[in-house]
Amino acid sequence: MNHREPYRFENQPSSFTLEEEFVIDFERADLAELGMGAVRGFDVDLEGNIFCLSESKIYKFDAQGGFLKGFGTQGQGPGEYARPGSGRITASQEIALYDGGNKKFLLYDTQGAFIKEIKDTSNIQLFGGSAALYLDGNAYLIEEMIMDPQEDKFESRLAVLDAGFQKIAELRERTFKENPFQSNRYNMFDAYNRYVIAGNRIYAASQSNQDFAINVYDFSGRHIRSIRKEYIPVPISEEFKQETWKAYSNSSISELLKSKGYFQKYFPPIKNFYVDEKGRILLETYLEGPDPGEEMLDIFNSEGAYIGRRSLNKAMARRFCRRRMYAVFEKDSGFQKLAVYKLSWD
Repeated sequence: MNHREPYRFENQPSSFTLEEEFVIDFERADLAELGMGAVRGFDVDLEGNIFCLSESKIYKFDAQGGFLKGFGTQGQGPGEYARPGSGRITASQEIALYDGGNKKFLLYDTQGAFIKEIKDTSNIQLFGGSAALYLDGNAYLIEEMIMDPQEDKFESRLAVLDAGFQKIAELRERTFKENPFQSNRYNMFDAYNRYVIAGNRIYAASQSNQDFAINVYDFSGRHIRSIRKEYIPVPISEEFKQETWKAYSNSSISELLKSKGYFQKYFPPIKNFYVDEKGRILLETYLEGPDPGEEMLDIFNSEGAYIGRRSLNKAMARRFCRRRMYAVFEKDSGFQKLAVYKLSWD
């Protein structure tokens, strides 16, 4: 259990500085002509090449931000995908992508060449239809959806499958949500399971858990440690409520939500988190930073000790690797940009 204030360790840095190296602006005619839309996910290989998943292709940029190629094909055949979802670069430097439309994993090398595909033979319903990650060949991490249309709640939970797609472990992380068609109330805050693969470990947290907890597992689903922290609950702001109502204004169930929708009093303790190559956890909180548009990050060392905090501009997604921070931001125009910063630990 970590306390509210950071621990201080002699000769161990507790924060970092950032120096911008370059920005990839996706509001570019050449990328638009190639069909690149919003970035749905990205990862970085050992050489610093950046791979961005858009709706139709994977786009590769070099370590200086120069565009190299787009690859991947939509379709039903071998090496083709219908609805690309979650993906990552594995320890063996293969790009592993899950296709929710065809229920299969596709593997490419970092040059964009198709290697093989693995058919998902399980009968498990995935959260969002594509919440599955390839764990370096021997196992898979999936987010299972448990839903009965007649019940007033549904559940999503994390599990590990073996190479034959048999469930070998259910992790502690679960989120629960009311069924707006059956329940008398509907929580307007969308709680999720948050999870990161780093090295040979799975880091996971549930936003349904109002206690601060990140659990660490190996690839067999064996629990290794829990990282906990005392924290100050942050009330859900009126601005957040208004933005949420606006997001649902054109939904087919908007009228239903007007009669059943409500907000919990507090945000969950964890907004999102990332793990760097040293095993440090950099965790986004719902605390506002000192300047407009900033949020506070909690920093934990590789042993799970809370060692520092820092404010950063709010981002849509981040990666911490190669002594750099990679972050996707939304521009005022609605397009996105990816900024790369050199990261130095103080």
